[in-house]
Amino acid sequence: MLAKIFTTVKYTLVSVNFLFLITGIIILSVGSSVQSAYNEYHAFLSERFFSLPAFCIATGVIIFLISFAGFYGAFKEDYYVIMGFVGAMVLMLIFQLSACIAGYVLRGNTVALVCWRMNS
Repeated sequence: MLAKIFTTVKYTLVSVNFLFLITGIIILSVGSSVQSAYNEYHAFLSERFFSLPAFCIATGVIIFLISFAGFYGAFKEDYYVIMGFVGAMVLMLIFQLSACIAGYVLRGNTVALVCWRMNS
């Protein structure tokens, strides 16, 4: 009975880590897409608008690497690797929240700044 519970927990962690792996790839691709889509407006926008896509790219890579480590730790049932993974994912949650807040704050200034730069 106890072995079935541990097996269920193991494969649940493997599945959750796989979802985080996919999330890291999605965040990486969104950051890359935004960076390439707005690259032609680089002359009109300040550098702070291009730091957010770079931040998303870095976050996506880090989430990908950490989730792979969590996948490995869950598969091999290594307690210390899993605890390191949990701590790293809490840090990534904080980084993602800060990226969302920065994107929301910079959202309204983009159109006004582009119009002002194009007129001057």
